[in-house]
Amino acid sequence: MKDFNFVKYLLDKEEYAYLSDFEFCLTLYFYNYGNHFANRSRPKVSFKQYLKYLAAFVLGNINKYRDIGKSMHHYIISDSYFTINDELEKLGFKATRSPWSLDKKNPIAFDLDIQKRYKYLASACDSGMEVVLSKAFKDNYQTFYKNILDYIKKIDSPALFLPADATFYERILIKAFKQLNKPSFIYLHGGMPSSYDTYRYNLTDYLLVWGEKMKEEYVKGGFNSKKIIVVGHPYYKQVDAQRTLRFDFDDVLVMTKPVLGNPKKLEEKALQDRSNSFLYVYEIQYVLMKLGIKKARLRPHPSENKDWYLKNIDNSFYSLDHEDLKTSLSKATLVIGPTSTTFVEALYYGVNYVLYEPAINNIGMNYIPLTSPFGDNNNEIPTVTTTDELRVLIKSKKRVDPSVVGKYIKVPFDLGEVANIINKSY
Repeated sequence: MKDFNFVKYLLDKEEYAYLSDFEFCLTLYFYNYGNHFANRSRPKVSFKQYLKYLAAFVLGNINKYRDIGKSMHHYIISDSYFTINDELEKLGFKATRSPWSLDKKNPIAFDLDIQKRYKYLASACDSGMEVVLSKAFKDNYQTFYKNILDYIKKIDSPALFLPADATFYERILIKAFKQLNKPSFIYLHGGMPSSYDTYRYNLTDYLLVWGEKMKEEYVKGGFNSKKIIVVGHPYYKQVDAQRTLRFDFDDVLVMTKPVLGNPKKLEEKALQDRSNSFLYVYEIQYVLMKLGIKKARLRPHPSENKDWYLKNIDNSFYSLDHEDLKTSLSKATLVIGPTSTTFVEALYYGVNYVLYEPAINNIGMNYIPLTSPFGDNNNEIPTVTTTDELRVLIKSKKRVDPSVVGKYIKVPFDLGEVANIINKSY
């Protein structure tokens, strides 16, 4: 062993360990167990969930007597976000969620035996390393994987769609589809990633992205250009590249910079200082107050605990934003925040987004190198890394070039190339 890293030790010892890399890191490095997260560990089962499980049990037993091979023949398995499944159905395909999930549209897809193994493995991952490294866990994993293979073959599923490739269950599905020579796709849920390295989103056969700029950056990061398909986003129907973006101080919206448990290469893992989330919003407050701005709205990331912020920010300056994102951006007159999909969405809704990433020697607050558009040396997207630069940029009201939104979001949304790939797998 060249360095001291328990997760790396597990990966070297256990054949199934790479499937659980992300979960191990969440547990061992405590990325997801601080009170700065909205959901910590696995929440307790509510009465409503018990009723849901009871319904699932009954449904699962009923389904045992149905031939899903006929009733679900050629269904795509898809856990993608947004309305991807609806878009697939518009093209003539049928889609259902993974077999351990209750799907309101396709309840017959639920498989009780797979669900039982799923619940055991999920509980085991929460129980600690003794359970995860036990023979019982290995036996259940092997049976679970065989059940997944049998299920895919029974319905002759032509393709897999996922939102990511980080979790244990996502990786099991990817492994199964690869073994069966069926295509797998990730439809990226973000429009401006904070990292373009090949560690994330590279396990499936194809990566579907919103715009050409994203493809360009992923190729620079080491991805094979042939696996990246630009499809756009089903929510965004048209792009106004000529509008003048709103930029005044009547309703300033500040986005937080969260400490997230994103998957990272083992050799690059580092505990992040969550107090930097406060430093970020306090630095912005300081600049805004210097410019005579007396209040702003603060919008935490969906994964963050809003109460945690309320206890630690200046509530006489910040008020928490509780609107849905579309409403919030539509009424904002200026948005300030880190590298985020919200940058693209803000431009779409006609408001300027000031990209602020505090950094020392190009290393940001989360100990990660800054990525595009930082360092691009173009005038289309102004970027700042210090409070002095931030003050100058806001004071000068230097706007983002509105045409860049077309580089990040292709319109119209188009799954034509994806459909051709799926059709070849029948």
